[in-house]
Amino acid sequence: MSEWFTAAEMVKIPGLPGTKRGVQKTIDREGWALRCNAAGEPLVRPRSSRGGGLEYHHTLFPRDAQVHLAINGTVSAQDASGQGAAWAFFEQLPDKKKDIARYRADVIDNVHQLVRKAITRNEGHG
Repeated sequence: MSEWFTAAEMVKIPGLPGTKRGVQKTIDREGWALRCNAAGEPLVRPRSSRGGGLEYHHTLFPRDAQVHLAINGTVSAQDASGQGAAWAFFEQLPDKKKDIARYRADVIDNVHQLVRKAITRNEGHG
């Protein structure tokens, strides 16, 4: 299981842009190069293989892409969610409750995207 992906590898992951240029725009727009995990470790690293470039930790990806990686076994559900016990609890829920949880997560994700884009919460309401 790999936790790190190049821009070229990301184009194959649902939930991310389908072109390397599109992936690079997402990386630049969302400032992935500056992001760190809770321990202060960078979530971007130089690629160790021939050709150089950078690799990006999967936790930088949108939630849909992280879920896809977890479902397909590319990364563990615990790695994808950062909360293994919570993920296991979610998987045990009935479908109706999962749908409600997904809806609420989408609302939260939308708010986070607006905040990242420096849009105030009151814009668009008047």
